Amino acid sequence: MNRVRSADDLVLRLRRIAEDYRTAFGPLLARLRTELAGNNKDISKAAEVALECHSREYIVNCVLTALNWRMNLSPSEGLPSLTPEAAITSSETGRVLFLDYFGRDIATNDPLLIVEAKRPSASLPRISDPAEKIPGKYATKNEQRRYLAQVLSRGLRGEGLREDWSKWLAKMQEYVRSVYERVNKVPRRVVMTNGDWLIAFLDPRDAFLKTSNEPDPDAIVVFENYEVLEGEAGALFRHLEYWTVCERSPAVRASEIVFYLTREQV
Repeated sequence: MNRVRSADDLVLRLRRIAEDYRTAFGPLLARLRTELAGNNKDISKAAEVALECHSREYIVNCVLTALNWRMNLSPSEGLPSLTPEAAITSSETGRVLFLDYFGRDIATNDPLLIVEAKRPSASLPRISDPAEKIPGKYATKNEQRRYLAQVLSRGLRGEGLREDWSKWLAKMQEYVRSVYERVNKVPRRVVMTNGDWLIAFLDPRDAFLKTSNEPDPDAIVVFENYEVLEGEAGALFRHLEYWTVCERSPAVRASEIVFYLTREQV
């Protein structure tokens, strides 16, 4: 499987993923739901579950692969760096938890990444207090993102959030703590996404393990939708690409040397 070498390569991959889902996979899945389920009154709830599965299979999986996280390598190519539905014992309850995706360093086996996929209809976090002042229509994109990062920071310290966000953050905290308790190392990145928006926690120790003070909002990066992912592929690549996260350079095949050295340098 070809490695994505730069943010420019990533942009092309992201565009292809979105186009494939929009023109092929999405319409096919919708048609199948109609053909197979008909007018069944229970279809709405079942469709929500199916849509989350489809979002993971056709979007989230592909985005992670484009960031060089591999799930389908053969033994001859090496073991994969990403495991879906990885089981871990909760440090809080002793029950078995399943991480949607668990990424590790293929050389050291250190934990690198936890990804939690949410239903496509899930919205970005908001403070539950109706009196909360949110950025107005004249706020810049950076101001809006800063506010969302602050909302997440406040939610991690117990402030109520709308919809299921308080529960989701508590569950992610349990995931991170459980990994830390099992291997005595903290994953380097935590991601939450619904296949459209994506939130990256760049310092999971600060976000999920500290018990005092609010987490640093500057260590929480929010990509509001898929269009932003494409437009800011450089930041996405810099924060979440596999070799960058594990802080090592990839092994280079002879056929790939031209991507790293010019004839003049040789």
